[in-house]
Amino acid sequence: MTDHTRRSATKPHAGKEAYYVVNGKELAKYEMLFDHDFAFSPDGKRHGFFLAENEKYFMVIDGKKHQTEGIAGALTFSPDGKRWACGVGNDKKMTFSVLLDGEGVGGQYDEVCPFALPAFSPDGKRLAFGAK
Repeated sequence: MTDHTRRSATKPHAGKEAYYVVNGKELAKYEMLFDHDFAFSPDGKRHGFFLAENEKYFMVIDGKKHQTEGIAGALTFSPDGKRWACGVGNDKKMTFSVLLDGEGVGGQYDEVCPFALPAFSPDGKRLAFGAK
């Protein structure tokens, strides 16, 4: 088995439920997943994705759900894989924010710029993102 095969993730559909397959194992089934929001840590040991369930939004990291205030995306892991960050858009408040390990950082913004998505420094100690 190649390294790529062991780490692959796909999203087959089973009726109304959707699920990812990682290392040949199906993850839990959910009502709604998003095609573009699955990410592995640089070493391939951790993974995460965004989902909507019962009109609530979550970022799922290594199987643990972290509720968000809106649709999340641009998931990234630190170079050592220990930390994660993503952008979150809140449709009700019309604001955007960034989560770091599930906690909001930097406040609420009118926009988190898509061309400057969350990025970790090479040592994983700093996080940068564009906002306005």
